[in-house]
Amino acid sequence: MAVLELSVVPLDAIRSAALRFATRSQVVTSILGRRDTRIAVLGGAQVLFLLGLTVRWPIAMYFIGPLVLGVVHLAADVRYLAFRLTSPRGFLAASAVVATLLTVARVCVGVHAATATLGARIDMGLGLLWVALALVLRFRDSPRKLALAAPAFLGAAASILSYAQWVDLALVHLHNVGAFVMWFALYRRRPGWAVVPAVLAAVAAAFLLSGVYLPWTAHHGGLTAFGQRATHLSAGFAPGLASHAAMAVTTTLVFLQSVHYAVWTGWIPQDCLRGEGTPTFRMTVRSLRADFGTVALALIACCAIGFASLACWHLRQSVSWYMTLARAHVWFEIAALAYFVGRADVTVLSRAPGRGAPACTLHIATEP
Repeated sequence: MAVLELSVVPLDAIRSAALRFATRSQVVTSILGRRDTRIAVLGGAQVLFLLGLTVRWPIAMYFIGPLVLGVVHLAADVRYLAFRLTSPRGFLAASAVVATLLTVARVCVGVHAATATLGARIDMGLGLLWVALALVLRFRDSPRKLALAAPAFLGAAASILSYAQWVDLALVHLHNVGAFVMWFALYRRRPGWAVVPAVLAAVAAAFLLSGVYLPWTAHHGGLTAFGQRATHLSAGFAPGLASHAAMAVTTTLVFLQSVHYAVWTGWIPQDCLRGEGTPTFRMTVRSLRADFGTVALALIACCAIGFASLACWHLRQSVSWYMTLARAHVWFEIAALAYFVGRADVTVLSRAPGRGAPACTLHIATEP
């Protein structure tokens, strides 16, 4: 791990130089020095940047995004839901078991050992079981509330299982929006200026759904990338819709997926800092080690490298397998919402970047 810390020293040097230059301006200093304004400005810039990339290269974005940030965002998902919230051990143990079963089921579909219909039903069944376990753990001290909620949950579960494939498709689209719900419900101390990137993302999504940009995107070759056409992708993500509408829905999915990555890898981590400042890269490495441990960090790195290596041989296959193995995290987020939202005793923990020390805040000024 010392080697990894040393490897980020050049990044810290660049960071220090950039901060010294940026903080010459009092306006920039006031923006970067406060969490709310920093997230508003940087998050808003990210949303606009991702919108531009999506309008110009939507199909390329669909493939490149998961390969660059997919594994990182899954690790952040586990980190901030399992390690940074006051989770009971029973919930974490059940989550590990159900996530494993979900992944095995998806792999069986991927290798054609099970049909897509059967895979969707197993996925829905295990996912609903996960949510049910979360609700039981949440209301175990209130059996009356649990008894009142049970009939409604069972009725909804029966409907979901009856339309498993359509619900499965809906989750692909809606879980990207769920990142905003979790961010504001679990990690935001108050809405504040963070509504700026959220509102920008909503406006951008509405613009993309309109499809008015598609002729321009098609003219510049953005609807084809890596041998894949937008019409083929949209047939899977928006079946039954007319070609133009289906491509607009698919492009919106690509954009929201990219913003989803930004929420988990940038905006939520900002809100999990105890102070107003930002940590150095070395602090971040130490904090990751405190949360995951060396072995798990090495495994995460191997997974990221593995998908990137597979992409060099077969890009579409690499993204397909990533999507297969990442499906469990959708239900993890839903189960976490079922357990945590509205609980008065839930707190967000701030890990120390050092060994066992209290959480440390680094302000805009560079380290001495």
